[in-house]
Amino acid sequence: MLKPGNTYEEVISNFCWEIPEHYNIALDICDKWADQPDRVALIYENESGQV
Repeated sequence: MLKPGNTYEEVISNFCWEIPEHYNIALDICDKWADQPDRVALIYENESGQV
């Protein structure tokens, strides 16, 4: 949650990520996504625009 500020600079100077001491982003992102295999995980577009 962003702390309120009067200016953009004030908001970003007060910003701080709250990350647990033992956090695995791969587990949080990849494994949760893989729980629903019908979801699209990646769309590749080549140089000619084909997907």
